[in-house]
Amino acid sequence: MTPADLPSIARRRPDPAGLDFDGLRQAGIDQLQALCGEVWTDYNLHDPGVTMLEQLCYGLTDVVYRTGFATEDYLFGADGRIDGPRHALLPPEEALPCRPMTPGDYRRLFADQLPEIRNVWVAPSTQPGPPGRLDIHFLLADDVEAGADEAAELMQKAAALYLEHRNLGEDLGTIGLVEQVDYRLVGEIEIDGGRPVAETLADVFLAALAIISPPLATRPYHEAAGEAPELVFEGPLTRHGRIDVPDFRPWSASIVSELVRAVAGVAGVGRVVALDLVDDQGQAYRPVDGDAALRRMPRLRLPAGDDDQRLVLRLAGKMRNVPVAEFRDRLARLAFALDTRRHGCPPYEPESPLPTGVPAEANAYTSVQHHFPPVYGLGDYGVPASASPERKAQARQLQAYLAIFDQVMANFMQGLAGLPDLYSLDEGLGRTYFQQVLGNRDLPGIEPLYKGGRQGVDAALAATLAELDDFGGRRSRSLDVLLALHGEKFTQESLRNFAALAGDALEAALLRDKIAFARQAPELNARRMGAFNYRRPAGPDNVPALAEKVGLLLGLDSHGGTRVSGLLKEQGWRYVADRDFCREAGLEAIPASALGGGDAVPHLPELAELPGGSGDEAPVPPVLCRSLLNGGGDLGNYRIVGDDGDVQLCFALEGAEGGCLLSRHDSRADAARVANRFAQRMAALVHGSIGFHLVEHLLLYPGHPGNGQAVAADRQEFYAFRISAVFPAWSPRLDNPEFRKLVEESFALCCPAHLQVDVLWLDFDQMAIFEGLHGDWLAQKREGDADKAARVLALFLQRCARKSGERGRWI
Repeated sequence: MTPADLPSIARRRPDPAGLDFDGLRQAGIDQLQALCGEVWTDYNLHDPGVTMLEQLCYGLTDVVYRTGFATEDYLFGADGRIDGPRHALLPPEEALPCRPMTPGDYRRLFADQLPEIRNVWVAPSTQPGPPGRLDIHFLLADDVEAGADEAAELMQKAAALYLEHRNLGEDLGTIGLVEQVDYRLVGEIEIDGGRPVAETLADVFLAALAIISPPLATRPYHEAAGEAPELVFEGPLTRHGRIDVPDFRPWSASIVSELVRAVAGVAGVGRVVALDLVDDQGQAYRPVDGDAALRRMPRLRLPAGDDDQRLVLRLAGKMRNVPVAEFRDRLARLAFALDTRRHGCPPYEPESPLPTGVPAEANAYTSVQHHFPPVYGLGDYGVPASASPERKAQARQLQAYLAIFDQVMANFMQGLAGLPDLYSLDEGLGRTYFQQVLGNRDLPGIEPLYKGGRQGVDAALAATLAELDDFGGRRSRSLDVLLALHGEKFTQESLRNFAALAGDALEAALLRDKIAFARQAPELNARRMGAFNYRRPAGPDNVPALAEKVGLLLGLDSHGGTRVSGLLKEQGWRYVADRDFCREAGLEAIPASALGGGDAVPHLPELAELPGGSGDEAPVPPVLCRSLLNGGGDLGNYRIVGDDGDVQLCFALEGAEGGCLLSRHDSRADAARVANRFAQRMAALVHGSIGFHLVEHLLLYPGHPGNGQAVAADRQEFYAFRISAVFPAWSPRLDNPEFRKLVEESFALCCPAHLQVDVLWLDFDQMAIFEGLHGDWLAQKREGDADKAARVLALFLQRCARKSGERGRWI
């Protein structure tokens, strides 16, 4: 054994970042030499300057130490737990599961929520037509009657379950029950007599059932606690335990050899002499009965009576007869136990809740002045009462000098204590820099040195940090961290170019939008493929996740069933062309020369938005045009013409050589006030009327051949994996070509990769037509037969797409 093999204490290595005491001290000495090396040459331990440097380095090591706590310690709440929703931190059972996305996911969903079935198959439809439709077939449980009424009720229940979890670009193809062919178990088995004959026979039939019609295996989630969470919670979170996709039986024939092997393994069975399956005509089992094309599966028929028993049991060469009622009773109890295990598993209860953490007390700062030698007269020691006034003054000066360094480190530690606020979804947070003021309890005698007292220093520090605090940028970056936990990002730089607000109001609005997105990001991710249920009325709770996400990212409403044009019509507004506006509204046309001689309207922020009945409304009839929708909320489009006594308030029309006279006033102040109120009214009107609709082309495919001719194969591309996003073409933002590019880019980034989105921009008249057709189609779709309305809507969308020009596919 060499000395290197002996146990030893490892030599302390310097901190690679240079943040240990030695590294900080050396960095300080190097800085001092660079700054005042010509006048300060003694850097030995006895030098007072070196003593102060070492004390400050010691204080910094404490600061560095407190930055290395576990994350949960910084987020420690007052109740001893971490507020997960506040910090966008979710347990695995909330963060990882998602709505069904694959055929296997759908199989788990149906098996979990439909106790009447024993198995289910979900596959792409084999019917003619565009892809995206799913065929679903169920195998009923053995104790469920397959009458016509019961089957229809089950299919209705299954279809409703599917539509509630339908994905974008998908629809229901055919749905039905699997045809079952009855087979009896025949043969001869030798038993060993080690257990009652009835129990052995019941277990033999149970083993046969497990091969011919296997039950769905479920297991409680807590049994998978040691497995990787991303595997345990893959797909939908089922109510009655975990169901693994490999446990589902495929479309394949039951092999008799597997049946013999299973029966031979039953306790009490000595040897399987012969074993087979025969139908009612005595024909042996045919593998074709497990064929997916025929939708047919074998079913084991139990003996109805003693004369119906075809399976012979022998013990020591002698036949043993078992009353059928006796073994069927045990078989029923065994089958019930299996079924109870499947549907009796409790919902998932979190095995590993969010960490509780340990109180970090990161802001508990102890001044470095307490660690100076007593001769310095600092900290708890102070200066002796017998000291001269000059000595006391010197100590106070040194205390004040060192307090600057103390304050910097104390503020840093208060910043650590403020991390739960910084990395939270709180809307009320107004700062990202935090401070604390040291008092007499922290540093005896410090408060008399504060000009304005402790509160005055606190206010001064807050004001200073507020000037340095890039609140919008820092707060936005902290929210980016929370979004990144869920694989999301919300880049708002592009939105700044199209915002009507500015300054602090804009920053506040952008932060509110980002916080709202962060709150909904986990739920939107879980149902990122989710579509709406066309059997329920469209509304805020029945909107595709894609529409919600894009709406949040762009600050737009995804109108679930609400007509964008109808919002304006309900308020009595009608739409005309710019060239007809003056005539239809009964307003006087103003030439461009008169507008050019007018003055801009000043902004009056003190006016409340949309005051009702104030008497300052412009007397404009409820007539809208493109110019009013796009620019009515912008004071830059208004002009004040004339002097007091005869003042005209005018509005400039787009693309026209002039504008219109909105109203006359006695003073320019009255005209400015009316213009501000009218602009606010127009801005609010337009803001409430912009939104968009998503239309899945597959849902427009004819579902009832009797309603018209089949769609030609070369025209089915319109229906396959295509979506139309229909936007109004008015408002300052939606009429901006650059914003329209941002809209299309947002859909390209958020839309599932296999779907193509056609973004259509419709003017007011086109939108009114579309929403009429779309509303009729939705109403008919809820009732079942919407082929005629779908055909008209599809033709309208195709015509609008052609007018918009050919659009390339996103890759």
